[in-house]
Amino acid sequence: MNLIESALDRVDDRLTVECEVQGDEGTLGMHLSRGNEHYVLVAKTYAYERRAAFIEWIVQKAIKTDTKLIFYQNNSKEFTVFKPSTVDVFSERSTGSDETIFNEWREIGLEYGLDLEKYLDGEQVLLPNNQSQLEAY
Repeated sequence: MNLIESALDRVDDRLTVECEVQGDEGTLGMHLSRGNEHYVLVAKTYAYERRAAFIEWIVQKAIKTDTKLIFYQNNSKEFTVFKPSTVDVFSERSTGSDETIFNEWREIGLEYGLDLEKYLDGEQVLLPNNQSQLEAY
């Protein structure tokens, strides 16, 4: 079972699987929805240094379409949801490659997101240390 399949086995039943998110590398994530709200789920083995990582073009598309980003950590079985605008403002760019392709990434601390279940229950994502997105400009 790959990481995406593992995440889908555990994802909240309130979310509906729409389709795979495909890239040159193959399946990069899953498009999920709940009513009019859309999400992209990506999965990693763990959050290196407690940071979520999203491929740059997925972040850019999420920003344009106001699609929430969900990061799944397979080692802890945790889902963290991020607003695309928060990832845009507070993430750091990085680059790297795997065996097949080079990618640009956006990395952001998990503290900038919220546990998915809490988010689906109506809790709001608050930025750490009372930061506002305006401060970043």
